[in-house]
Amino acid sequence: MKKGFLFALFAAIAMCFVACTPDDPSPDNDNSTNYSSMVVGTWLVDNMTFNGEEMTPEDMRITMNEGGTGEVVVNGVHESNTFSWTVSGSTLSINPNGGGNYTFNISSITATECSMTGNVVPGTDMTGDVAIHMTKTNGDNPGPGPTPEDFPANTMWEFAFDTTIVHDSIPIPINANITFSLDFVSTTNCDLSIHYMISAMSMPLADSVMTIPATYTYNTAATEGELTLISPDGGDNETLPFIYNASDNTIIIDVPEEFFDDDDEGGSGTPSMPTHWVFRRVR
Repeated sequence: MKKGFLFALFAAIAMCFVACTPDDPSPDNDNSTNYSSMVVGTWLVDNMTFNGEEMTPEDMRITMNEGGTGEVVVNGVHESNTFSWTVSGSTLSINPNGGGNYTFNISSITATECSMTGNVVPGTDMTGDVAIHMTKTNGDNPGPGPTPEDFPANTMWEFAFDTTIVHDSIPIPINANITFSLDFVSTTNCDLSIHYMISAMSMPLADSVMTIPATYTYNTAATEGELTLISPDGGDNETLPFIYNASDNTIIIDVPEEFFDDDDEGGSGTPSMPTHWVFRRVR
């Protein structure tokens, strides 16, 4: 079965899995995750557990400013829950202005989502085992724009997921966090970027980005369009239909399974890829 270049890109990621084993933890292009810049922004806590029990607040927002200052706002109320923060590796240290020091370990982070664990409920003095998932906010669920008549031009959307692979030549599972970004740079052109972070046994192994140029068309009345991914080697281009769902402000792409099928001999090790991609707006 002939594979398209999109499959080939993910096969290349799989090769990186093999190359970046714990025996050789330094890949050729070692660009460690810049947690200090990625945590900057306002985050909505959409899931939190305390000592294993669900304790998600109704509306808790954590703002981390450039320069190391921040604030916790609960239900829109500002109660002097300000703090300073620093990042070392994947450890986020919080120093409330009222005194104290708390640390959180960032287990995963993208431009739109963050998971971390720590020993205190933000904005309180409740100490224990705390696990938090947050999503970055962008106003109040922004809709078409910035110029509605040109939608989706000048907007950016992201879809992230985790996957695990066990390759024939590696006796341990390799983990990856993969983020797709759709940047509609004009009324006809779009960049599809693939950011993947690879780790094994909690050891970071690779952090890279690849970008595929594309063109697109969009039917405003039908709220659907089509991406045409431009083959980098002059081969056949590939098309992906997409739908804009105005009710929850998402862009949905259902990828044909054959894009990721691997029935070739020796193909074991290609990462398992979801075929239902739900992009949420980040700009």
